[in-house]
Amino acid sequence: MENAIARDTLDVEMRVLRYAIQSNAPGFLGYNSNLQNDKAFLIANYNRVDDAALKLMITNALAAAKKSK
Repeated sequence: MENAIARDTLDVEMRVLRYAIQSNAPGFLGYNSNLQNDKAFLIANYNRVDDAALKLMITNALAAAKKSK
């Protein structure tokens, strides 16, 4: 996933997947270094997403992360 994002930093689907995984990963794994960056990216690019399912995925990932805090 990290390689795919490195190749295409504007890939919204990969960024939402990474955000969802990192926001649910146990803290001791230390896999959370992109949370703030991905969250800001998803919010900034939400309106350019045409796919309704992807928009729902973004909304759900952001809401789930907020609930888990």
